[in-house]
Amino acid sequence: MGRALHFATKRGRVLEEELGFGVHGMVWATDQKSVIKVHGSERLYYYRERDIYLRLREKNVTEVLGFHVPRLRAFDDELMAIEIAIVQPPL
Repeated sequence: MGRALHFATKRGRVLEEELGFGVHGMVWATDQKSVIKVHGSERLYYYRERDIYLRLREKNVTEVLGFHVPRLRAFDDELMAIEIAIVQPPL
């Protein structure tokens, strides 16, 4: 939780609850309708996810096959942290 808290504080966010964890990292909800994901020790997975969100933002992709795409809000390569907007599930 240390890197997530550091990233959230730098961004003026408050971590609200842990939403989940997996092989590649942990995810927390924030007080700003966003989530923060902090990757584990494997930088390859962090860079891959970060780069996908950067390409989606560059191409202004907001939906794929009826699913809303979360908007990248911020990232920190040193902390391996990504903040994305929360999206509504499809109807």
